[in-house]
Amino acid sequence: MKLVFYFLLWFILLVVPYPLLAQQTAADSLLAKIDKEPSDSLKAVYYYKLASTTYLQDANRAQEWANKGMQLTKERKLKDLDLDFLNLSGVIYLKLNEYDKSIETHFKVLKLREAKGDKKGMVRAFMNIGNVFNKSGDTKQALRYYQESLTLAEQIRDNQSIGNLYNNISNIYSQDALDNGKPDAIKQAVQYLLKTIQFAKKNVPDQDLSNTYILLSYVYLKDDKLELSKKYTDLAVALTDKTKDKLAGSYARINRANILVKQGLFEEATQEVARIKKLIRESGLDYLNDEFSTDFEKIAKAVKEKDTSVLLTDKDSLLRVSEEEAGLQRLKVREELREKYESEKKDLENKNLLLENRSIEQEANRIKILWVATGAIVLILAMLFVLIRKKNHLLNEERERLLEANEEIRQQTEMIKEQHRSLMEAERFRSRIFSVVSHDLRAPISTFQSLLSFSKIAEIPPEDIRSSLLKIGLEVNIASTMLDELLVWSAGQMSSEELRLVPIEVREIVQSSQLLFQERITMKSLALINDVSDTLVVQGDRKRFEFIIRNLISNAIKFSFTGRPITIGAEQSDTELQIYVKDEGVGMSEEQLLSLKSISTKKSHPGTWEEKGTGLGLLLCDDFAARMGWSISVSSQEGFGSIFYIHIPLSDIR
Repeated sequence: MKLVFYFLLWFILLVVPYPLLAQQTAADSLLAKIDKEPSDSLKAVYYYKLASTTYLQDANRAQEWANKGMQLTKERKLKDLDLDFLNLSGVIYLKLNEYDKSIETHFKVLKLREAKGDKKGMVRAFMNIGNVFNKSGDTKQALRYYQESLTLAEQIRDNQSIGNLYNNISNIYSQDALDNGKPDAIKQAVQYLLKTIQFAKKNVPDQDLSNTYILLSYVYLKDDKLELSKKYTDLAVALTDKTKDKLAGSYARINRANILVKQGLFEEATQEVARIKKLIRESGLDYLNDEFSTDFEKIAKAVKEKDTSVLLTDKDSLLRVSEEEAGLQRLKVREELREKYESEKKDLENKNLLLENRSIEQEANRIKILWVATGAIVLILAMLFVLIRKKNHLLNEERERLLEANEEIRQQTEMIKEQHRSLMEAERFRSRIFSVVSHDLRAPISTFQSLLSFSKIAEIPPEDIRSSLLKIGLEVNIASTMLDELLVWSAGQMSSEELRLVPIEVREIVQSSQLLFQERITMKSLALINDVSDTLVVQGDRKRFEFIIRNLISNAIKFSFTGRPITIGAEQSDTELQIYVKDEGVGMSEEQLLSLKSISTKKSHPGTWEEKGTGLGLLLCDDFAARMGWSISVSSQEGFGSIFYIHIPLSDIR
């Protein structure tokens, strides 16, 4: 039964450290910003990010940075940020195994949260206190505070915290069950593990249940309930195969081999061991050979002797006790890491918004540039219109004077009329876009003017100013996005006859777009799957194609639920190549699908994290595709996601 704890340990040691190099680079960047930043408020925010992202590597330095940040928050009377620092200090003390200081700090946080009536913060505080008791070995007290947190979380319907608490409680009962094998302990463990699974499936569908399935299968195996153990082992194997989690999959499969031995299916057990070794070899997880060596030996012995009881033999009980105690400690460390992420995620998002305020002035300048560019475009269009009208008039007069060339002039007139019609259509399209722009830019500018118009801004409470600035920041971001899209589109309009058709490696374009949006992908815990072949090359305008791919991926990220995959791939039929971007997000209704290509009914819908946009992106994508002789279509089902297709003629494949 010790393997489940080894699995949880390797989950921490192998999955968590990969971002550490990136975190070190981020830490150096934050230290450089602190040295240059004149604002104490922003310095405090930087210190918070620095401490919260580095305490896993160097808890002592993280505590030092947290103390510096708290000093600034006290001097500047930043009460909310000061409370966040206090909570972070409690987490760092736990990392340093200073349990008394951690408990004392978290109780202070709890008291302050209660005074503010912050029930969600109280849920996290109770949970943090339970984590301290759990890590220090006092599971009785840990269960008490987990239950306090659970009761409050159920009152406010905090489903994410409820799922986490069920998981914490079930892990404690599972530890007890695997330690002593008592019926009551096993019953409690099974009860909470099943409750965790049931609740997560109903309320937190993006929660990864593979660890819970594996733990439940081990508990059932401990209780000699082979069919139930097999059921949850199979579920764990299926889920890890789907998510390509080869580490968890190896642990699920070794339990399957043990079950096969106990069922007397020795040949199948041997085949399963062979599959495990192949999986370890192909995935590079060579250390698992040592981890599973005892199980491999016992399974081989059982197969050789045709003895289903070999796996129940414990030749070194002292070693087993030592290993199980180590497993318990590693399990607690895992729970600490998971809870740290859950409890700090929301606070980090709020602090990041403060950093965006520095770019308000730059965004305002960009808005000015947009208006200047808009005026220039309008002037050029007006001049073109006048010139075309004048040319038409001259041609008509020439036709009357030169009757002998009537047929030739008639043909020229028809050609000019067609050009005039195209230009007028383009002018109407641009006019509608500028109407949309003027409407969407009015809100952020009005908000900004309202703030500047306060005659006694010094008397306004800081919280009101901060709230106003945050709103301005969000609206200006929308305006910036609109500017970027329109500038690219306008550049394409002015050079519409100069398409630069070159060979384009599709997979490379998808990879560069993935890097561009990596931060958003990471924040939403999405998995972007690039299924495009390395050999796929199409003939097209590179800049326009890059814009289309970026916009479709950005929309997929915006409307995807947390933890869901986004797939980019290509399919070829007898008539065309289809490049698709598929998400498993909110999807679209029939009404939304019908309004996609209509500028008159343009409406931007908020993303799954309330991300906002301009609603112009897909129109521009469709325009760019048409210029290259391509087209874009979409299929969607509300609640199940969308698939956007880029249709490319076979003649454009290289």
